[in-house]
Amino acid sequence: MVIAYLQHRGLLPNLQAEVSVPSSDNIDCEEEDAVWTAWGKPRGVKARIAFHKKPQKGWKSAKPDMTAAEALRGFIDFYDPAPPTNNDSDRFDYDKQLVSILNGGVLERALAHSASVEDERAAREGLRDEGMPNEEIQAHLREREKHLGENENHMGKGDKGIQPRAWGGQGLIIQDPFVWNRVS
Repeated sequence: MVIAYLQHRGLLPNLQAEVSVPSSDNIDCEEEDAVWTAWGKPRGVKARIAFHKKPQKGWKSAKPDMTAAEALRGFIDFYDPAPPTNNDSDRFDYDKQLVSILNGGVLERALAHSASVEDERAAREGLRDEGMPNEEIQAHLREREKHLGENENHMGKGDKGIQPRAWGGQGLIIQDPFVWNRVS
């Protein structure tokens, strides 16, 4: 969260800005930047842990003279879970944002907190408006969930508005920078 805050403020570079994140099916574990994670599973999970060792050419800190005390106060204010006031336009929004050093600090959620449940309910209501029987509605929703589940490994870094649907049900999302669809 500290790294993400400092990236969001322009005080740290994103060393993964230009790193592509292939689906776990397409990672060759002979690559220098690939490792196996989650050994407890029958097959394991491949992860690509690539990052640049230097900032992008021309990157400069937005405030190179910031003190540790200023950074600490800013961090606490930024992640304060109290409802924002009119002056808090640049605070972390737990319902609409997630923490992602992979994407440079803060990323908009594809689904707001608890929206996945609301989305399913809305889908059901829309289908009911069409006069579809309940069994067909359930089959349609199961097919939609299956399609979403099949595509979760092919969503890139989560920055294109497509993210694991389970993230909608969690209050604070801290995206793992190497196994991108896992949260820490």
